[in-house]
Amino acid sequence: MLNATEIAKRLLLMLLALLVAVGFAEVALRGYQRVAFRVGFFSAFPDFRVEPMLYSPFLAFGPRINYQIPDRENPGLSRFDDRGFRTTEPIGPKPAGELRIVTLGGSTTEDLWNKSGRHWPWLLEQRLAAEGAGRVRVLNGGMSAYATPHTLIRTAFDVPELDADVLLVMHNINDLTAAYHAIAAGTPLDGHYTAKYRLKSYTGVRRDEDVVWSRLRRLVSSHLVRQDTTTVILAENEATLSEGVRLFQRNLTSIAAVARAQGLRPVFLTMPFDTGEVHFRVMQSGQVRIGSVGIGQLPERARMMRDLARYNAATLAVAAAIDVPAIDMAGAGAWPDSLFVDTVHLSDLGSEVFADRLAAAIGPILAGRAGVARPGVSGGRRAR
Repeated sequence: MLNATEIAKRLLLMLLALLVAVGFAEVALRGYQRVAFRVGFFSAFPDFRVEPMLYSPFLAFGPRINYQIPDRENPGLSRFDDRGFRTTEPIGPKPAGELRIVTLGGSTTEDLWNKSGRHWPWLLEQRLAAEGAGRVRVLNGGMSAYATPHTLIRTAFDVPELDADVLLVMHNINDLTAAYHAIAAGTPLDGHYTAKYRLKSYTGVRRDEDVVWSRLRRLVSSHLVRQDTTTVILAENEATLSEGVRLFQRNLTSIAAVARAQGLRPVFLTMPFDTGEVHFRVMQSGQVRIGSVGIGQLPERARMMRDLARYNAATLAVAAAIDVPAIDMAGAGAWPDSLFVDTVHLSDLGSEVFADRLAAAIGPILAGRAGVARPGVSGGRRAR
């Protein structure tokens, strides 16, 4: 039978062994983060943020600065420069005779989800040049999760330095889900979309609870968090949706005014989307895409399709009201599910088709004939 001294020795040895094992696990996890994510070995933060997203104090997060999208077939087409535009070529003074187009919007403009890296703004540049438009440069300034307030700020702060000729703007779902967030939270929808964009999942702002020295503790605690798999259908709230449309159109009007003050021709695009059940379930399951940044609740599919179409109609309506050319991409032919990876994000093939249809539709606008009737195109009486 062991005496008290032997028991104490064994307990001490067990404690020392446990501490050594925990130490090795901690070192291994920190070594992994250093190799896999290039995060400092002694970093206190567990979220592995390699590139800081904070760019403008007015934007709160993003755009992507000197960021390389990983695992793309064309890495040269998948890098963002020091201004947050998706290009590896320096953006210098505009050469004589160059047509310079800037595209702004959310992830559907950033076109982040196709595997090839051949985003539709780059493809549009290739199409226009091939069709004899001369020297063309299309700068992709889209950023995931951005809505019209973000584009308004970028138009005011980033676009003036580019000496651009045309500003293409495509928004819809991020403004719509701002209304969904307000409905889910039971709060009014304000002009800053705070019900949505105050969430850390969007801003990436670190808080005190993020300072976790132990990676092992973080790993264990994250696996113990209960996962809520309950599907909640978002309540109907026409007042909030109507206010969302009003703010959306107000912001588009302001974007056009700021662009015109700089001598640009603003052009609005509607956003195509997949109405099918399969891709809606992809988005709904685990709240993929939207839910990954905190929507939490979605309406039933038919209602969401109606709301997406409503925001597209609002885009065309405000364009007509303020005499801005608009290209109805959502109405420019069929958009089968093979062109998407979920309800709104384009696949590789979808990016190609989008660029083809946009290049065909934008010709009259670039030529100063915005009022020419074409399938999928609407516009004001005069180009600006």
